[in-house]
Amino acid sequence: MNKVVLITPDRNDRPLLLDHCRWQMERQTVKPMDHLVINYDPKPGVVDIVPRVRMGVNLARDLGAEFCMIIENDDYYPDNYVETVLKALERFDVVGCDRSIYYSLQQNCMRIFNHPGRSSLYLTSFRISVMNDFQWPEDTMLYFDIHLWKEIRGRRGFINFPETPVGMKHGNGFSPGNYHNGIVNGKRMGGMVDDPGRKWLEKHTRKESFEFYNQNFR
Repeated sequence: MNKVVLITPDRNDRPLLLDHCRWQMERQTVKPMDHLVINYDPKPGVVDIVPRVRMGVNLARDLGAEFCMIIENDDYYPDNYVETVLKALERFDVVGCDRSIYYSLQQNCMRIFNHPGRSSLYLTSFRISVMNDFQWPEDTMLYFDIHLWKEIRGRRGFINFPETPVGMKHGNGFSPGNYHNGIVNGKRMGGMVDDPGRKWLEKHTRKESFEFYNQNFR
């Protein structure tokens, strides 16, 4: 069995999305060594993704894992996601994608974000050994992905995924980020492209996931 552990930070406030996340990981073409869901009770209103990821990394190290993949509980991952990233981790120490696709289920629109030199957290994976001297930020840091890609050491690789992972925005559960539901200061964030009838979403997600989003997030 490969030595990759999946880490999902969770606050027990998105049960449907977490169930869908687990289901997505169970059907991966390459099975992980373990899928750790870090969901101890949160403090209301307090950002705490850093200590959850740190706990996951420490647990994965204790399990004897070689690699970690951050799997966010609300996002869409194709069936070959783990397999694709593992192939890249054979050549690189830190792997991600310098382009993020966000889809707002509340607004029925999507946007592509280009961010050269770094990856969003939901598409970040790494060799555990590079975290041995990593300088963890304060526990309440909001944009942990920016800090991680700035501070982490090792050979970096960026993937052009043959099937598209999608960062899903929905407004469910705690999230202090401005863009979480596709709305900024009461207005739809700029650069969003309308998706009437969710045709783009249907084309870029598996049938079961598309039905899940339609049934639960209208």
